[in-house]
Amino acid sequence: MEQDNKNYVFYDLETSGLSKQFDQILQFGAILTDGELKEIDRLEVRCRLQTHIIPSPRALQVTRVSPSSLTDESLPTHYQAIRTIYKKLSSWSPAIFFGYNSISFDEEFLRQAFYQTLHPCYLTNTNGSTRGDILRLMHATHILAPDTIFPVYDGKGRARFMLDQLAPKNGFPHLQAHDAMADVEATIYLAKRVLDEAPHVWDMLLATGDKKSVQDMLSSQEVLVLCGGNQGGTMSGNVVTPCGINPLMQNQHGVFDLNHDPEKYFELDTESLRTVMGSKESPIRKVYTNRQPILVPMDDTPEHLLPSDMTSEDLTVKARLIRENTDFRLRVSEAMVDESDSEEETLDEVELKIYEGFVNRTDASLMEKFHHASGKNKIEVLRGLDDLRMKRLAQRILYFEHSELLSDKVKSAMKDKIQKRLTVSEEVPWRTIDKARAELESLGDLMIGSEGEKFVQDYQSLLNSYEE
Repeated sequence: MEQDNKNYVFYDLETSGLSKQFDQILQFGAILTDGELKEIDRLEVRCRLQTHIIPSPRALQVTRVSPSSLTDESLPTHYQAIRTIYKKLSSWSPAIFFGYNSISFDEEFLRQAFYQTLHPCYLTNTNGSTRGDILRLMHATHILAPDTIFPVYDGKGRARFMLDQLAPKNGFPHLQAHDAMADVEATIYLAKRVLDEAPHVWDMLLATGDKKSVQDMLSSQEVLVLCGGNQGGTMSGNVVTPCGINPLMQNQHGVFDLNHDPEKYFELDTESLRTVMGSKESPIRKVYTNRQPILVPMDDTPEHLLPSDMTSEDLTVKARLIRENTDFRLRVSEAMVDESDSEEETLDEVELKIYEGFVNRTDASLMEKFHHASGKNKIEVLRGLDDLRMKRLAQRILYFEHSELLSDKVKSAMKDKIQKRLTVSEEVPWRTIDKARAELESLGDLMIGSEGEKFVQDYQSLLNSYEE
């Protein structure tokens, strides 16, 4: 990943729950820095709750958000907040976007927010921008430069890297943990420790943040060390060699752990290999080139991570056995296809359709026009959209932001749809009123005392408002 003349953007968000499709961003914080991680600019935004989303009481407890504050009309709407975020991040781009556990969590929430508000959803990894994850940096530093960052150990002696515990352990007074801006500041502090004390690990983070760089590494290197978590939660490095690519998901590569004998697996058919790959002790692991795997060429790997009972020549010989066995690599590739991926999605919710293709250029232009159109012109833009997903999302935005532009028939239909969504009795992937009440009851002792009782009252009032 090239870093010359490129900004760094560190960001964090707090949400109404853990569902990337059916929860929403409530708070967003971001800091723009230069290459030495010195602050240039910052943005902090909070917003109101959308009326079709019920927040998780547990999430509100963790982030210390009062249920009553979610309907504060002095706050911007979700659409207004995401517009502000998109404009600012666009003005900072191209950049390298960093978060803490962002590739697995924050990144998907941000994409959904952009998608659901008619913005291009791949801002952080297109048009010259790339991304990185400081949690991955902490894992890599623990393995490759263990005296740089001091992890928190649990009762079983396993290293843990939760930001609210890791930052104080390493000298950052993280008094406002789970506040978006405070978490951004803690993330930058930890990143700066690595940049200053283990710059070679920082450079490795930059090199693996771009999927093409990872793909080039996998195709050019016979032996690599994959650093990360193993079964049981321990962190270590495994010596691996590439052994296949998912034909339906080109970002998913298979790697074989060279601590095992590859010849024992050469005669297995595709189904047997799929079974092996599903086991805890499988020598074949999946690596996603677009999720910043921690890969290090063997020549750059510290001695303590290499097997003590094998020389580099031994490892290379094993790797070449796999590389030269085309049939085995093909069967591994076939085995990587998850047959459940081909099952059709039975739910027709627009949130689940984010990855069902790119919008065409005409619709992309109309989506931009939608944001700037005034009054009834927004209706005309909506009618011109070809992509049914964008039509539905545009109509929802109008219902929330400019309901006066919609006919009584459309408004009534939208209200009924939301009400049914919140009260449905079948099992669904979003939070219903019944699910929210059950989750509130499950908090039990956490709700004892005046603060707890006030929270319960506020949350129940919020739930009652959905039924009015």
